[in-house]
Amino acid sequence: MAKNPNPDPADLSTLPLFAPGQPRQTNPAASHLLRATTRADQPATVPPAPAVPGSIDPRAHAVAGTIPPPPPAPPTRAAATTRRSAAAMFEDQGRIPWDAVSEIRDAVSTILADAGQANPNLTDEEREAMARQHTAELIRARVDDLARHGQESWSLDLQEDVAQAVFDAMFRLGRLQPLVDIEGVENIDIVGYDNVWLTFAGGNRQKYPHPVSLNDDELEREINFIATRRGEGARSFNASRPSLHLDLPGGARLAALARPVAERPSVTIRIHRHVDISLDDLVATHTMTRLAARFLEASVRAGLSLVTNGFQSSGKTTLLRALADCIPPD
Repeated sequence: MAKNPNPDPADLSTLPLFAPGQPRQTNPAASHLLRATTRADQPATVPPAPAVPGSIDPRAHAVAGTIPPPPPAPPTRAAATTRRSAAAMFEDQGRIPWDAVSEIRDAVSTILADAGQANPNLTDEEREAMARQHTAELIRARVDDLARHGQESWSLDLQEDVAQAVFDAMFRLGRLQPLVDIEGVENIDIVGYDNVWLTFAGGNRQKYPHPVSLNDDELEREINFIATRRGEGARSFNASRPSLHLDLPGGARLAALARPVAERPSVTIRIHRHVDISLDDLVATHTMTRLAARFLEASVRAGLSLVTNGFQSSGKTTLLRALADCIPPD
C-alpha cells in the first residue's frame, strides 16, 4: 500500500492510518492564529460617525433597541501577503495608544452585546464583521475629535493598527496576538507584563521592547479572558487556579502560571512551525544521522513503544511528528 508522503500529525484525520489514499485536509483553525488575520479587510477610509460629545457612547448606533447589520465594507488596501517582520511589528506596537484601544473595545463590546440580545442567531462571522464596522466608525470619530481640538491626528497606518488591536482584543489573543504574528518566532516567554523574550527559528533570542499589558494584574486578567472563552474547554486563571495549559488554533500551545505560585505571572507560547516533517527532513538538517533515522523508522513499523524526552525547545514535538509520519497506512 502506497504511503502518504505528506501526513499532517497536527490533524489526525490526515494521517494514513485514518484515511489511506484520501486527499489531505487543511486545518481552517490555523488562520485564527498563525496567519495574517488582519489588514485584508481593513478599510482605507471609513465614513465619519456622528459627532459624540465627551467619551464614546456605545449605544449611539442602536435605534429602538435593535442594531442593523453593518453595510458592505468600503474598498480596502491590498491584503498583506506575508507576515510582518519583527522590526516592523516592534515599531507598530510602540506607537499604538492602548488607552484608546481599551475604550473602543469596551464600546464595541457593548454594541455587540446589544446586537446579540436583538438577534440571538448572529453568527461568529457576522459578529466579527459588525465589530470591524463599528470599530472603524469609532476610530473615525476619534480622528475627527483630534482634528477639532488641534491635536496630532492618526495616520491611516495607525488607524489600521488600532482597528486590528481592537479586533485582537475581542476575538484573538489581545496584545499577545502581534507577538504570534511576528515572522519566524517560535517561542514567546513572558515573566511579568514588561519582561518579554522572543526566540526565533535558528535559536536567535531577542527581548521584546514593549510591555504586553498595563501591569501584572491586567496581564493575569487578559490571560483569564483568553482561557474563559474557549467554549467547552473554558477554564479560569487566577490565584485559586494558577496553572493553565491551552491548545491554541494553528497548533500553538500556551502555558501560564499566576501568582502566588509564580513571583510574577508567567506565560510561554510555543508555535510549532514544523508540522509536515519526516525523519528524512531531520537527517537533511543534521538533527540525526541516517542510521538513527532508519532505526527509529524500523522501531515504529515494528510497533515498539517510544518515549521522547528533552529540555524545552529541544525538538520533542518535531521528533514526535516525524515518528508519526512513519506509521504505515495499514
